[in-house]
Amino acid sequence: MPIKQVLFKGDHSDGVQAGIQLENGFVICACCGGVFEPDEIEILHEFDYWVDFSEWIGDPDLTEYRKHDTP
Repeated sequence: MPIKQVLFKGDHSDGVQAGIQLENGFVICACCGGVFEPDEIEILHEFDYWVDFSEWIGDPDLTEYRKHDTP
């Protein structure tokens, strides 16, 4: 599995989060820097291009998320 930017939802989180999914399936959160195991999260979207997550950090509704071609 290649390294990709993703949107994900954690088991113990109410919101959508942005992060980087590593080759082993673990995800590093772009907001808090936490590392999540694959069985703790649900991947909502994988990006095929680079996204500047800096605009999204701290936005609980991920308003910018709605501007991209997501499912």
